[in-house]
Amino acid sequence: MTSNHFLKRKTRHLALLVVSILLLVVSPPKTFAFTEVETEIPGYVALTYSSEISLKKSGCQKIKFDYVVDEGLPLENTAWLVQIIHFSKKKLYGEIAWFSEMTYRGEDALPSLPRVGKRDAKICRNSWTYKPEDNSRKFQGVIPGKYRLYFAGVTLDPITGELLGQKTEFFKTISFK
Repeated sequence: MTSNHFLKRKTRHLALLVVSILLLVVSPPKTFAFTEVETEIPGYVALTYSSEISLKKSGCQKIKFDYVVDEGLPLENTAWLVQIIHFSKKKLYGEIAWFSEMTYRGEDALPSLPRVGKRDAKICRNSWTYKPEDNSRKFQGVIPGKYRLYFAGVTLDPITGELLGQKTEFFKTISFK
């Protein structure tokens, strides 16, 4: 290889490097939407989650909800819930729940879930059924679009398990792309 040929190759590589650097410097920066949001169910919990979810092409995936339960919330007979629902409220796509020890259930009461943690809502592209021992729940398949998040917090009577006071509830929006 002649020195002239070598010099031409090095010059070509240098020119490509300079053009690449100029493209990086001159082109406008890409902006990324920060989709993490925090929502509080007053007196119950603060939740952090993504308000925009990229859907997998098929199958199921989980939506992560980080939570911190209010320090003043009793660890007996309280619960909160987040559901992914259709705007008509008639279709359910996924949900998470947190509960304290339900003393009204007597020996069947489970211990309280941790005050700080993560809960995952399962969503799928096709309909699916969750079948625990005591009741099953049918969930609809998710397609791209906007959905409602239903937030609720309740306190229950320690003897009967009936609702005490008012249920705290409200809605937010989540997008699937």
